[in-house]
Amino acid sequence: MSGRARAPSASDGVERTAEVAVFAGIRGPARTFTYAVPPGLELVPGHLVGVPLGPLAARGVVLALDVPWRPGGPLRPVAGLVHPLPLLHPLQLAPARWVGERYRPADQPRQRCHR
Repeated sequence: MSGRARAPSASDGVERTAEVAVFAGIRGPARTFTYAVPPGLELVPGHLVGVPLGPLAARGVVLALDVPWRPGGPLRPVAGLVHPLPLLHPLQLAPARWVGERYRPADQPRQRCHR
């Protein structure tokens, strides 16, 4: 397999993916992680979700759905919704994404897949 990012497919065993900004106090630049969306879990950008992060449970905000990822093992699934209504509106997510892209160091990867 190539190391290039690509969209998920059913043959990967992953129907959908979610890019999640995780609130975990990770040292260094802020990062997003890619998670699998379990079947039946309805997500929209802005939802507050629970996710596994290493041996810990963390919370994060869904930034985007159906994002490309680099295969190399199964993605860990989103654990579930923390609240049924989105925490952030798309109009709030757009400027946050712009700031993140605009001021991200050139050598900083855009996202990481969490396995």
